[in-house]
Amino acid sequence: VGAIAGLIISLRRADGAARSDMLGRETEEDLRVICTRLRTKSAGPRKKLVSSIEKTLSQDDKLFAPGTPAAKLAKLVGQMRDPERGAEALGKRFKVPDLKKLAGNLRLLKTGKKADLSGRIARELHDLWTVLSGEGVAAAP
Repeated sequence: VGAIAGLIISLRRADGAARSDMLGRETEEDLRVICTRLRTKSAGPRKKLVSSIEKTLSQDDKLFAPGTPAAKLAKLVGQMRDPERGAEALGKRFKVPDLKKLAGNLRLLKTGKKADLSGRIARELHDLWTVLSGEGVAAAP
């Protein structure tokens, strides 16, 4: 499982061609695990799994492109030592419909109380910032 986490980090930091190459070397079982970790569809033949992973990562690239609101939020939450502080900040700053929309964009569960939503989002943004900031992605002010 640790190898898959490392692979997902590498996939997030790679460009399209490198991603395709890395995914081409993975077993179908590993591709299903990657899909599950990315919270995307994990059924179908190998080609469909690879396509689903590439599409999901491409959407995340657009969502967290430098200067986008999501990138700025990821930076804000990611730079906090404790994701729970980020959750508090998100809870104060956004209304439930906005949090649900962001949770949907991140492929997170959209149900629960406001504190639950902001907590899930903050943990995800914190983790994504940790990964993406390593290459300078999403590092826009």
